[in-house]
Parts: sequence; C-alpha cells; structure tokens
Amino acid sequence: MIKRILILVFFFFAIGIYSSFAEESFQTAARRALDEYEKNHAEAIDQVSSSEVRDQPFVTDGTVSQPPPVVYSESFFKSSQPAGDSATAQVGQPSASSDSDAQQVKEQFVKSVASAQERRNIFEFGFEGYTYRYRETVEGQHFMDNKGAFQAVYGSWLHRLQNPEKSAEMPGIFKADLRLGMGSVDYNGGVQDNSGNQVADLTASGIKDTVVETRGVFGKEMPWHGFLFMPYAGLGYRYLKDRPDQVSSTFTYQGVEYTISGYKRISQYWYLPVGIDVQKNFPNKWGVGTNLEYDQLLKGTQRSYEQTPTEPFITNTQKHGYGVRGSIRISRDFNNMTLNFEPFFRYWDIDKSDVVLTGCDAGGCYGAQEPLNVTREIGVKLGIKF
Repeated sequence: MIKRILILVFFFFAIGIYSSFAEESFQTAARRALDEYEKNHAEAIDQVSSSEVRDQPFVTDGTVSQPPPVVYSESFFKSSQPAGDSATAQVGQPSASSDSDAQQVKEQFVKSVASAQERRNIFEFGFEGYTYRYRETVEGQHFMDNKGAFQAVYGSWLHRLQNPEKSAEMPGIFKADLRLGMGSVDYNGGVQDNSGNQVADLTASGIKDTVVETRGVFGKEMPWHGFLFMPYAGLGYRYLKDRPDQVSSTFTYQGVEYTISGYKRISQYWYLPVGIDVQKNFPNKWGVGTNLEYDQLLKGTQRSYEQTPTEPFITNTQKHGYGVRGSIRISRDFNNMTLNFEPFFRYWDIDKSDVVLTGCDAGGCYGAQEPLNVTREIGVKLGIKF
C-alpha cells in the first residue's frame, strides 16, 4: 500500500514539474507574440505621427529634401497607390481603415491560436470488443478462472470549464465516461468442502456476464511542441455481474455423480483514476495519441448469493488493490467529426478480502474469503467524436 501511495505522490510531483515548464506552451507563446505585435503596431503609429519624422527635412550636400519613405506591411497600412504598384505606404499616408484592419488581424490571430480548442463540449460514442480473463489464486496456486469475450458500447462527454475563445489560458476540463458491456465466459475451477478443500474439478460454459463502468475526472490541457497533454484525476466505479447460477454442470465425488449450478456474484470497485492523455494532430487531418492510467482501489466488495443459515448472501470487502490501463489511438478528422481507432488493455490486481463467518457446526466454525485475483482485458475501440 505504501508503495502505491508513493507512486501516486511521484505522479503528481511529475505533473507539477511539467506544469511549471508548460507555461512556455503554444498558447502562452502566441499571447506573447500578440503582445509584441500590438507593441510594434503602437510604435509604428507613433513613428508615423511623429512631427520629427513627418515634418523635418534633412540636408545632403546642401540640398534640402524630404525624408525617404518608410515601408510597412499591409497589416498596418492600406496602400493608396494604384494596383500594380508596390504594396507599401508612404510615411504620413496611413489609411483611415488601418485601425479596423489591425483589429481584424488581431482577432484572426487569437482565433487561430485556439483553433484546435474552439469547441467547449465534445462528445464521443463508440463500440469496443475485448477478450476477458479473471483468475483467482490461493497461496500462489490456481483456484479458478473465467475466460471469454465481451462487447460493449461507451460514451463520453468532455466539457471545458472556460471558453477557449475568451481566455488566453488553456482551460481546465471535466470528463464523464460510461461503458455498458455484456459477455460470455467459461468457468474452470472446482468444488470445495466447508474447510475450503477442493474435492472435485468443475467446468461450465456459456456463463453470462454484465459490466457497467462510469467515472468522472478533472484535468488540464497543456500544449507543448505540437502535442496536447492532459493530466487528470477523479473517481471511478466498476460493476460486474457474473451469472453461473444460470448454467449447470456435473462432477463426480466418491463415486457419485452430482449436477449443480453456481451462484450469482456481483463485484463492485470504487477507485481513484490518475492518468495522462497525449494527442498529436497532423496537417493532413490524421492524428495519433496515447493514454496511460493508474487506478488506486479505494474499496471493493464481492457479493456471493450463496445462502448461509443466517443470510441470503455473503459480502466480502476488499481493501487493497490497483489497476493499470493504457491505449494507443489513431484518429482521422472529417468535416464535423473525428473517427478514432484505439487498441487498449485494462488490468486489475486485487488482494484477498476479509473473512466473513458463514456458520458453525460440530466440526467448528467456517467462513468465506475472496482469494487474490487478477483481471486482464485486451481489445479495440472504434468511436466517433463530435
């Protein structure tokens, strides 16, 4: 547990260091360039209106002449010369529309700075398919596992907390995610007596599972050298329902064949996601990105609908565990939407639970415990963002 807390502290420390360097981001640099532009513009106007430059002649070999013309860009002055002449303006001849032209240049400049961040609300919907494996071990030995495949739909909403068109700083964000999936898994385990000893092997196929996961995170967008970094943290919840009670299987014990069904199980994780998303867009409308995340388990519960003499189910609490997930994203921009293709993995490592007393008999008292377990999910997403 201490090791995982140190990992989190190091992660936030690294983000803090990066944030201090990220002040020289593209947006800040653009704002500074705009300030320099306004300064130069003001100096040019002052120079044009200066009586010393406009009125005083200079002397060359005793000949009095007017000062030479000073050339400025069309962004500052509108040439009064006929078409075909050099696009310059003589000193003392600024157009009456120069201020409005300069204001248009300024507005276009600011808008181009935020062009990649002009939308305040972004939605994404899509489909994902993945392989699934859940494995329990007791003292390092295989106890049981579920293997199968899942299909899911997902949606997300990203909201920028400030309007990018009205703020020079990159906005903070809030993002909400929801995932709904169903799958079919095969069970490979055994039958235990009241002492927890396995007395027979047991397999079952076609077990239906349902998963729901939702989360909300806060983050900060930070452009740097053409990349968009977004560190974030928040709160997540994962719900998994496993239905071996809907299938039956047979096993043989002491020469007698038995047919049994399993029992319904509901797994719930509350966790703290801490991660970073990186995106790089190219001029040809293609883009690549990646996401890395660490999930600290806050609390886990496993409810087993296995009836005891006093309760209709058993609830075990899991206090220690963590998850890791990551993905690589390929995107293509179209007129009003972006298509994403994203291979991913998700991993959970959960320590054994507490022990719940389930009953006593002449042989003594006995209880139930969830063993140490790991979950691996590997698949791909296909989504549309708009």
